[in-house]
Amino acid sequence: MRRRDALKLGLGAAATAAVAATLGSRALGQPSEDDGAAFKRLTIAPLDLELAPGVSVRTLAFDGIVPGPLLNRDAELTRLELRNETASDTVFHSPAFTEPLITIPAHGHARVRLRPSTVMRASLKPCSAYCAASGTIARGAVAVGTESDAGAGAFDQLHVLSIHRWGPRRVIRSEPFNDTVIAYDYASFNDKLMSASEPIRVRYGDCVRFHFSNAGAPRGVTLALPQHRFLVVALDGHRVPTPRYVERLYLGPGESIDALVKMNRPGRWILGTTHREDRIAGLGRLVEYAGASGPPVESEYGVANWDYTWFGAAAAARPMSGRVALPPLSLQTVRSQGLSDPRLFDPTPKTVPMPFKVSAGKRYQTSAIHFARDPQSLQLVGHEVELLGIAGQQTAGVRKDVLTLPGFTRVEFEFVAQTNELFLLHSRQVLLREFFLRRG
Repeated sequence: MRRRDALKLGLGAAATAAVAATLGSRALGQPSEDDGAAFKRLTIAPLDLELAPGVSVRTLAFDGIVPGPLLNRDAELTRLELRNETASDTVFHSPAFTEPLITIPAHGHARVRLRPSTVMRASLKPCSAYCAASGTIARGAVAVGTESDAGAGAFDQLHVLSIHRWGPRRVIRSEPFNDTVIAYDYASFNDKLMSASEPIRVRYGDCVRFHFSNAGAPRGVTLALPQHRFLVVALDGHRVPTPRYVERLYLGPGESIDALVKMNRPGRWILGTTHREDRIAGLGRLVEYAGASGPPVESEYGVANWDYTWFGAAAAARPMSGRVALPPLSLQTVRSQGLSDPRLFDPTPKTVPMPFKVSAGKRYQTSAIHFARDPQSLQLVGHEVELLGIAGQQTAGVRKDVLTLPGFTRVEFEFVAQTNELFLLHSRQVLLREFFLRRG
């Protein structure tokens, strides 16, 4: 990344060198020849990715890197040119696009408009591509907002860490589970296993900003950095009303978190997962203070105590005038081809949900009830939602692109319909999800 490009992100001179070192070859996309600087080009193509010496996987990648390039979402960048260099149709999706889903045929291309920026500068929106023929997903091309970053706090380094899992396989579990789950051979931050990654080098007193995103469907992940705390400042690129310190972070599939960490405990620490299987698979990075020595310290195993309402504002009375109430969604887990398959049902006994009738520009309130133990992540493609409450605990101001529902919990939210056309409500557990189109 060039110095002036880093400065455009609003990072300031103090963070420029650190950003360049972190992002490496993730340069800006190349402009389209016939449209000048108003366009940036992203190309999706197969890639043999070396996770570590002797460990390679076949995947898809934007511009040959994982995650994809960091795009500066300035006033001039209003469109992207997407090129599909695979041998089959590929579906592109990003909350940054005005069109929520774009299908591009093999060796074809299309141009998409970017939404006007409503997020903080240096907050990131992912772009994903899914090739149904191979079942392969590419993730990580990100657009950067241009709004003022006031309130997020100054920082010395920025590290963009995308969580990926590689080599899915089915595992049959015996008593007491008696089910089939998806396991993975490898897990990584970005494109390297922990054993092959360069340390994140810090100095005492540094403030480091991390952007974490969970591209590792189909399950969530808990992250920790021993002896340090995370100050959460944004969820899915939306600044939270109440930044809060937490010991651990939890990211459901498709979610992202921006957090600040004050480096005030010299040593060598492992930033990574608290899940045993993912740690063995390689998900982690060494954080090393200048002059520190000795063996690195890992966090204890366990899951995060996590609640969106921590980061919200006090809830005020919301009159229903100007809002439309929709029936609640019921999320259940049923058996399908030996896998736990999350499906959405109407409140009626029918097995196929009825479409909701919505109109562009209107605000709708609804809720989702999750009748299973494991968390489930939902997304209204092309829409952001505002959380109203979880299990009766009311809140305000928490905006999300993806909502993760705890087990056996009711979550209330509202959204503004962006279209009268078809849009998609689906589970972010990619390998397990069931799609349902909602007709406006």
